[in-house]
Amino acid sequence: MQFIENHESCLPSDQILTHLVEFARQRNIDPNRLLRGTRLFYQDLDNPNRCISFKQLESVIENAAKLMPNGELSFLVGQNILVGKQDNAVQVLLNSTSLQTCIRTLLCYQFSLFPYYFVNQYHTRETTYFVLNPALSQSAQCVDQFFSEVVISMISSLLKWRFPHLRISVSLPYQQPSHIEQYHSAIEFELTFGSPLFCISLQNNQINQKQLGANPILRRIAQRKLIHQPRPIGIIQCIWQIVQRSPQISCEQTASQLNISTATLKRKLKAHNTSFKQIKDRHQQQMALFHITTLGHSNEKVAQALNFSDLTNFRRAFKRWTGKTPNEIRGLS
Repeated sequence: MQFIENHESCLPSDQILTHLVEFARQRNIDPNRLLRGTRLFYQDLDNPNRCISFKQLESVIENAAKLMPNGELSFLVGQNILVGKQDNAVQVLLNSTSLQTCIRTLLCYQFSLFPYYFVNQYHTRETTYFVLNPALSQSAQCVDQFFSEVVISMISSLLKWRFPHLRISVSLPYQQPSHIEQYHSAIEFELTFGSPLFCISLQNNQINQKQLGANPILRRIAQRKLIHQPRPIGIIQCIWQIVQRSPQISCEQTASQLNISTATLKRKLKAHNTSFKQIKDRHQQQMALFHITTLGHSNEKVAQALNFSDLTNFRRAFKRWTGKTPNEIRGLS
């Protein structure tokens, strides 16, 4: 399985970095101050084929949070990330005939469209839930929040442009920020702060809504150009997918699947600010929260679904994952 790490220069600079630097420059921020610590210079961004690493992008986002703490940049980036792009994956997305096809496109061409998050889908009879998780690395809170704001402003712009009648709800995994006016200005759907998960939900009866302005011919042309394009994923997403397929798998077995030693896997995950146990815990936490808050299942049923043989061990693990007992979480939902 091919995965990318946070030190590899494989992210197109025009995906987020170029927008971020240019919007900051227009607001009288010296680009080279923004790029400090990355070994990048403003003139490097003139190269359309320039690729950067996730660590470099993280550094720029952290610098931006210090230089422009009003939170404006993430929303500007999100609102413009799809505008005027001739990238083949973007063309496939914008020429998908329905919302359902758009969702499939986002999942299929994740690395080309937004490699920083991966999505887990959960379904009930009435609603579909999309839970977003970091794909490349566990980052500082300001970086995670920046990416969340880019995502929701990108989605809001796309809905206004192409799906004006679609209604969604978004839960964000942090408290209401001081720059809430940016949210009010850029976002038109329902927002909830302080959620344990970054989650987007929509009613299933909306899934077949048509996308305005879609051209199926342009979609097929762009799709053909992507046939042989590699589709790597971040290291955290890679481990998550292995755990999702085999929930009882060990770190040693996972390393064997990846043809690396256990020590190498542990070292790589530590370099991405996580561990095999943390990824496995996060996976179980999400499943438990969905079963408890959305499906309304009992502790016994959730423990059984997560392969806990003992109810006390499940309650103890749940308290470790969330800081709350299952009953306390039920009281919040």
